[in-house]
Amino acid sequence: MRSSCFTTSTARAGIAKALALPSRADLERRANLRQHRRGSLAATLRAIPYPASFRFKGEDVQARPHQIGCLRAADDALLAGRRRMLFEKATGTGKTLTIAMLMKRWFQAAVISRVLFLADRIELARQAKETFDDYLKEYPSTILYGGKRSLEGQIVVGTLETIASQLGPGGFGHAYFDLVVTDECHRSIYNTHRATLAHFDAIHIGLTATPNPGELRWINEHERQLVRSTYMFFECWDSAAQQGRPTFAYGIRQGIKDGFLADYRIYVAESRLTFEGTTWDDEDVAFIDWGRNAESEDRLKLIIDEYFRVEEERPQPHPRKTIVFAVGERQAAILERLFNRLLPDAACLRIAQQTNRSPAEVRQSFAQKITCYSNNGNPKPIVDRFKFDPLPVVAVSVDMLDTGYDHKEVENLVMLRPTTPELVGHAAIYDGTPPKAICCDLIMKMRVDPAKADVRFVHYCLRSPAVRQFITQRAKGASGTMQKIAKQDVQEIPIPEIPIGEQRRFVNRPDALAVKHLELCRLQAETGAELAAFTPALLAKAFRGEL
Repeated sequence: MRSSCFTTSTARAGIAKALALPSRADLERRANLRQHRRGSLAATLRAIPYPASFRFKGEDVQARPHQIGCLRAADDALLAGRRRMLFEKATGTGKTLTIAMLMKRWFQAAVISRVLFLADRIELARQAKETFDDYLKEYPSTILYGGKRSLEGQIVVGTLETIASQLGPGGFGHAYFDLVVTDECHRSIYNTHRATLAHFDAIHIGLTATPNPGELRWINEHERQLVRSTYMFFECWDSAAQQGRPTFAYGIRQGIKDGFLADYRIYVAESRLTFEGTTWDDEDVAFIDWGRNAESEDRLKLIIDEYFRVEEERPQPHPRKTIVFAVGERQAAILERLFNRLLPDAACLRIAQQTNRSPAEVRQSFAQKITCYSNNGNPKPIVDRFKFDPLPVVAVSVDMLDTGYDHKEVENLVMLRPTTPELVGHAAIYDGTPPKAICCDLIMKMRVDPAKADVRFVHYCLRSPAVRQFITQRAKGASGTMQKIAKQDVQEIPIPEIPIGEQRRFVNRPDALAVKHLELCRLQAETGAELAAFTPALLAKAFRGEL
């Protein structure tokens, strides 16, 4: 059998990049690092005890068995020559603190001296830095926002996009970091992001709460492939069994059983309007239109009254912090007003006594809207108030507080924003100046090069049936009603490559038809008004016998 091989210029560039050597400074640093060990690596690790307790966020904290188990599994994998590891820990079990404990241990054992921590979003990067600054005070950390790379800090925290922009000449070399930790790694192991991670000759550790694909009976094939690729990158995929075998796993059920995670109960409040939609002024309102194209205050009142009815039947030793996930900004504003207005009097008086606030203050501040538009586009003070102050008790949020938000006092989650695949990836043209555009974290900004494409043509393409089908197939999430689409998938949307002149002629035809349609609607309205005025006069003449 004969085989042939060819390379493109891009492939050759990739090969050259992969074969690039570490800098002399990085090689010398790693050699010096090994000289600081107490004998062999195994002996050095054995000489460092696992922490039984430690000080964290002003409190004395006992190390949990699953944290020590993760540290032991990481040590064993390292001694076995593993350079890639995957830690699968349920949300709320402290993945960031656990990795901070491991980093400190490996710093002390002279296994590493520089760490790169990759976060999914900049807000999560800030939270990670807060953990490192507290637990790893003697190892300085810095957040990389872009621009020139920071040479300060043994721990560099940033997003994949930012780090990817720092890999060119003068950027981070292959051996600059000894350990690369990727948080929410199941979102990062594909295409360009995979190449960014592979750039670093380091120990790679992935952190994820997404379980083994064998347990994900309800996801689509694209999501299953994404999870499978994560296991393969971290060399934890069992091809024979067709399932992942993470370096360490601690699931939600085990966390609840051990008492480290709170158990939960799902209460479904169903209404015909919410699940079936309605007809208003001869127009159909589908269930997916609520909070987007239509809203009914009566529907929201029904939901809030049901919330208070169920909540007031429970013991009330303290006000239960609650996050309400709304569909949009307008719906969030209505919910804020209705929650404050419909708060039962007995509950208002009780909360006033429990929080040492006046009933009037409780009535006014029981619920507060927290969105990207809050406080003139700076919602952080309101987020902190919800986290640290007794009021507000209820935070009404839109595309915030949903991923990586750390607040142990939150006991209730109310979901009003289903996101089915047909709602994902809708496009709109923004004509304002960029500095005045405020986007939520789930809104992607796309800039169109006017020399290559007409923005109206791209907009029409994004609304076409073929592209809508593409987006629906790529939409993924933890359930059928919480779907999202990744940036990389958006970059792969098939846009026809035709000359820009043809693009403009194409969009001008629909625009001209739209103008004609509006003119016909205007004429129809004028004719309808004339007929409406003519009919009574005609009937009057008929009754008078004048016809």
